[in-house]
This record gives sequence, C-alpha cells and structure tokens, in this order.
Amino acid sequence: MKVSVSPLASSPQSLRVHDLHVELGGRAIVRAVDFTLEAGRIGCLVGPSGSGKTTLLRAIAGFEAATRGEIRCDDEVLASARGGLPPEARQVGIVFQDFALFPHLNVAENVGFGLFRVEPEARKRRVREMLDLVGLSAEAAKHPYELSGGQQQRVALARALAPAPRLLLLDEPFSQLDPDLRARLVESLGRILREVGITSLAVLHQQEEAFDLGDRLGVLVQGRLEQWGTPFELYHRPATRDVADFLGQGVFLPGRVVAQGLETEFGLLAGSPAYPVGSEVELLVRPDDIVHDDASPWRAKILSRSFRGSHTLFRVELASGRQVLALAPSHHDHAVGESLGLRLEMDHLVTFPRY
Repeated sequence: MKVSVSPLASSPQSLRVHDLHVELGGRAIVRAVDFTLEAGRIGCLVGPSGSGKTTLLRAIAGFEAATRGEIRCDDEVLASARGGLPPEARQVGIVFQDFALFPHLNVAENVGFGLFRVEPEARKRRVREMLDLVGLSAEAAKHPYELSGGQQQRVALARALAPAPRLLLLDEPFSQLDPDLRARLVESLGRILREVGITSLAVLHQQEEAFDLGDRLGVLVQGRLEQWGTPFELYHRPATRDVADFLGQGVFLPGRVVAQGLETEFGLLAGSPAYPVGSEVELLVRPDDIVHDDASPWRAKILSRSFRGSHTLFRVELASGRQVLALAPSHHDHAVGESLGLRLEMDHLVTFPRY
C-alpha cells in the first residue's frame, strides 16, 4: 500500500529514558540511566571510551534489548524489560558514524531509499526538499564516491530525515571528518536540526562539539549517567567529580573550608563551599579561572605552552610542586622556564570532598 509523506516539521516528541539497564553477554553496560529530552531539543552524550554511549543509543533505536526500565516517545513505550517495538516500527532515524551510504545508488536514490512505500511523485518531492535542506540539490545525480566527507554526512542526514521520524539518533557523526570540516559541520548540523524541529540525540567523542551542538548534555561514566542538563550547568556546576574531571581542562587544588570561605594555595577565596567549616576539600580550577597578573605575589614556573591564536595555554608549576593550566592573552609572550604571576578569579567555588 502506498502512503503519503508526513509533514517535515510535524509536532516533535519528547524522549524519556527511565531507569534503563542494558546487559550484553551477561555484563551490565548501561546502568540505571534516567533522563528526559524535551521535544525539539538536541541532546548530546559524551564520556570516556567504553562508557556505554553507543549501547544506550542502540537500545533507543531497538538494536539492543532493555533488561530493566523503559524508553518512551511521548506516551508510547518503545522498549521495556517486557519487550518493545521492533526497530522498523519505532519511527527513529539514525545517522551512523560511517554514514552507511549505498555506493551503487546516487545521492537522490540514497535519500529516497526509505520512502519505498511512498507515491513516486511524493517521493521525488520529499527528496528535493531534503536535498534543498542540506544544500545538496546540485549533487543529486552524483554517487557517494564523488562527494567529500562532509557532503556524504549531509546525504546521510537527509536520508535519515526523509521519512519524517519522530526522533533522530546520531552515532559520532563527525568521527570520519577532518578537524577543520568538523567545526563547520557542527554549526550547519545544529542549524538544520533546529530548522526541522526534530528531537535529536547524538553520541559525540569531542566535548567541544557537544558544547556547540547540544541544548542538553549528558556525561556517561561506566554505564551510569553522572549528570544531565545544559552545557552551562555541567561545565560550571558539575554534580560529581567524574563530570568535573571529564569536561574542560580542570585540575583539583586542596583547600580547607573556613568561616570566611576557602583557604587555598592562592590564599583565601571568598565564597560558600558546600561543606562545613573545617572540611578538607578539593577545588576545581579551570584555565579560565586563573588570571595572568604580573603584580600577583603568587608565582609559577612555566613548564609548557600551547599557542592558540588569541590566547596561550600555559602549564605551570606552583610553589608546592602542583601543576595547573592557565590561559593568558597571546600578546603576553612568556617562554618556558619563566616565572609567571597568577591569581585566581572565580565567580563560584566548585568543591568536592578530599579523601
């Protein structure tokens, strides 16, 4: 039976993952994962290799079974420990990291591949819409081997969007691309997904890409979702040390909570640490928390430097022997071995217990 194409921007649906557990070969890979991705939002999952990110994505797609918990799109259960819908019935689009384009089909045929039950004229119209959306109308007759990596990625995106899925999953969509191209495509992918208005969840390897793309960000460590929230929340208010350690380039300095704030190697820092007076804690210090100040009484020896255009990232050694990272405007041209004046300038204190 022939069917008509659903509107491109039909009402987006929310994704709800509740207490999800997934086991493979008798080993727990995903453990008690719980989060909600609001309709029309872009979520990104990051974490160390082997943390369960792709397994979680595959469970949502229907390629792995849930051993506990459930997955919902709006009010419909996609999966639970009692079973679930088969992948083809979930209306979930997927962009794989290798794009998985068919080499014997041209671009238009690849995009229209999932529309085999659609009337021919409606299928042609949808393919044109998708190619216009991703800016590849002029390449419709070309084959994948004639395209650049970035163009192939956009074909894969257009193919996934063509059937108007209610949810789009992306498994490391930039992993096959060179760094310069990745940066440009993160921006264009975000623009396309927001224009379509589709709820999307991406597994990403680079946290910078997740910061740029995601409305919501989750960090998985050993199969557990350590925190889920906005990129700002996870960067500035990490809920666990694992999140703080994974995101950004932070280091931890010892401190002691006093009535006036926190005593550290950089002196007294005003603030309200979330621990009682007398507690021994570790303070998260990121490179942007450390200010280059030639007048500062706290000096550090430059161990290495990395020029980054507008700024230089210094690795420095404090008087205690501890090492921290510091950003300084690049017109401050200090050499390895020099002494650098530093001070901490922090809007809020992020601390964890010191064991």
